[in-house]
Formats: sequence, C-alpha cells, structure tokens
Amino acid sequence: MEGNKNSESERKKWKFLTEENSFDGFFAMSDETLIGLHSSLIKRNLNNTNKKVVAISEGTLPKYLDETYEYQINDGYEMGTFAGKQLLDSIKTIKNNELKRPHKVYYL
Repeated sequence: MEGNKNSESERKKWKFLTEENSFDGFFAMSDETLIGLHSSLIKRNLNNTNKKVVAISEGTLPKYLDETYEYQINDGYEMGTFAGKQLLDSIKTIKNNELKRPHKVYYL
C-alpha cells in the first residue's frame, strides 16, 4: 500500500512540474540524473517542447541523448585528483599540528 501512495505522490509532483507554463527548463546534476530526466521527458512527450535542459556532465552523454541539451563539462579525473590532494593536505596539516602540541595525559 505504501508503494501506491509513493507512486501517486510522484505522479502528482511530476504533473505539477510539467504543467504548461510551470517551468521553462530542467537542471541535471550529473549524467546519471540526466538519463532519468531524459527518460521522463520522453515518456511524457516533453522532449520536443521549448523546455531547456542543462546538465553537469562528463561531456559525452548529452550529445547522444539530445543535441539541444546544454552542459558544463565536469572532468571526473581532474576533480578526483583535486579532492585527493585536498584530503592529503588536510591529513598532513592535522599530523603536523599534532606533533607541535605537547602530549596530554588524562587520568580516569
């Protein structure tokens, strides 16, 4: 029964979102969400409307789904390298600060 309530709720949300003059466009945060959005737009025959779709993407998928989709390339390797460097720098900072602090002894 819970599944039916959720399905109905999702249908109502989608109907609201896709009503005429409701929204001018959609934003997808990743290729994965773009695939779901694209599928939903096709199922509801909204892929041929004037609604814009913009996504953050690795750069390959949008042009295969629909040539009108706009996207900003997000290089996963570059972001992973940056995040890894930031993490290592943070760990090094913590380690260096621990070495500078005198050791504390706690008695329980």
